[in-house]
Amino acid sequence: MQKLLSDISKGKLEDSLCGIAFKHIPAALALSDLETGKLVAANEYFMELVGYPLHILLGKTSQDLGLWPNWAHRNFLVNELEKHGTLRNREVLLRTAHRGILNILASFEHVQIGEREYVLGMAVDITERKRAAEKQEEAIAMAEAANQAKSTFLANMSHELRTPLTAVSGFTQLLHHLFAKDGSPDKAQVLQYLERIRRNTQHLENIVNDVLDLSKVESGKLEIQRLTFDLKEEVQNVIANFSEQARAKGISLMLEYDSTAPVTVETDPQRLNQVLTNLIANAIRFTSRGSILVAVRADNKLVELCVQDSGEGMDESKHKEIFEMFVQADSSISRKYGGTGLGLPISRKLARLMGGDVQLLWSTPGLGSVFSFTFAPGENAKFKAIASPPKKTPDVLPAQNKLPRTPQKGVQRLLGKKVLVVEDGTDNRELLAYFLKQAGASVSTAVNGQQGVDIAVGNNFDVVLMDVHMPGLDGYQATELLRERGCQIPVLAVTAAAMKDPRQDKSVFSAYLTKPFNSNDLVDAISTLCSH
Repeated sequence: MQKLLSDISKGKLEDSLCGIAFKHIPAALALSDLETGKLVAANEYFMELVGYPLHILLGKTSQDLGLWPNWAHRNFLVNELEKHGTLRNREVLLRTAHRGILNILASFEHVQIGEREYVLGMAVDITERKRAAEKQEEAIAMAEAANQAKSTFLANMSHELRTPLTAVSGFTQLLHHLFAKDGSPDKAQVLQYLERIRRNTQHLENIVNDVLDLSKVESGKLEIQRLTFDLKEEVQNVIANFSEQARAKGISLMLEYDSTAPVTVETDPQRLNQVLTNLIANAIRFTSRGSILVAVRADNKLVELCVQDSGEGMDESKHKEIFEMFVQADSSISRKYGGTGLGLPISRKLARLMGGDVQLLWSTPGLGSVFSFTFAPGENAKFKAIASPPKKTPDVLPAQNKLPRTPQKGVQRLLGKKVLVVEDGTDNRELLAYFLKQAGASVSTAVNGQQGVDIAVGNNFDVVLMDVHMPGLDGYQATELLRERGCQIPVLAVTAAAMKDPRQDKSVFSAYLTKPFNSNDLVDAISTLCSH
């Protein structure tokens, strides 16, 4: 090093071995005067790195050349060099004449030649290495996010499958008991049980269909049929399927068929039905009061079906997420509503296969949402429709079906025990209560976690049966709140999760019961807790 510096000071850089090494070493080297900051020497690699020839570099300072994008960082390094005399492998930014700002790995040495002091700098370009590392980190983060989304999806799917399975299994068991006890059971009672089984079976079928459609769409094997049919009639049929649900919630469900809309279209009626069904079902699910309007109109290129509701709406941050596969606007365990999160992504893919799209036009929390479903009308479409006045479903609420309270004969293993059932699902709540009463227990019920806590505190229950997956205060939070209030009643967690929740290891639950289960599983679990 000293020989090299001596050669530089004597102007022998060109004809000395050290000078040759300085020129051709595979790293950018530069020597600057410590007092003035002016460059006195630089090798070919340094010139190539910064994009300036030697005659421009010599006699210039780094400030003259604008090499430091961050001048404060440069001053920090100068101070560090003054303190330590040397700096090794510092990652800094360098502004060049031809390649913009680069990432470099630089080392600096404080040296003395005769009576003058200099700074020798060496730099290696690590820009590409840095970009590759950032891309790798980004890819890892994306993969982890995708895995997390799929895990959340599988947990939600487990709940969506196991909850109706529990109802189907339970009401089938009740039917078996009715016929075993009495060869001619009450017809109304049987019909009630069969309706519960039918409704939950339909829910299971819808989930299976969603998963199958997802598989077909992702593999590119889903084909769109081209059939000519009456559009207005098809839309009216879909709306009619939801009339009872809307009436039960006191919601007005209306159709507005514009004069621009076609009489017939040429597309896939099954997929049109599927997309519109999903949009209306979502509107009803998230609307507790007000109205839902289905508006049909068209231009020369596309038919548009708009579904407008007065429901909960959503934040702007959620507008894109709802169309992502395996993602829901609210994916926490306290989701207020069911669903797998596949409906909208599949609907959008189907609409695009039909030559259109599904979009969220507008949504505001507390005011509602407007979704648009467009599709190509087809070559054989006929545009001669006449505008129809809006049709509104009658605002009549049906009477609620209640499970019978007739006690079943047989061994009552829970006789004298007091049990609180905390379950937000009507079918499963009434089914659990029925099973427990048949076993001799005295049963109270709560429809959510907060109500369950309020009822449990101050009452002498033997066991609390706590659903894990509930809106608002979920089963974990409700149980923790019970313990905070000094309530030490055993809590039996009822869960539909296929995978272990990370909170389970530290939970305050006394035991777990996984859906689906039968009455014997339920009674066994509670008997075990009561005996401890």
